[in-house]
Amino acid sequence: MDDLEAELMAQLRQIDALRSDPDSRPADIARVKAKIDRVIDRRNRQLERGTGQRDSRVVPQDVKIAVTLRDRGRCVQCGSDFDLQFDHIVPW
Repeated sequence: MDDLEAELMAQLRQIDALRSDPDSRPADIARVKAKIDRVIDRRNRQLERGTGQRDSRVVPQDVKIAVTLRDRGRCVQCGSDFDLQFDHIVPW
């Protein structure tokens, strides 16, 4: 596990703890989600270094896990949990 993966896992544990705490505020969860987004952005920048592009169309597993947990397994546009897919923000 590299440093980014470790940081991501720590943030995911923190968001799980906040979600299970009845005293947590939505702003606390939003703050952790923003940190997760920054970790994902750093991972994407790592993947783009060197050749200037990704070597693969595959979304890394750690990014998939982080996005699934961040969005609670639902589409951010419609809220559905049916037949979800991972796509690059910028099309390949």
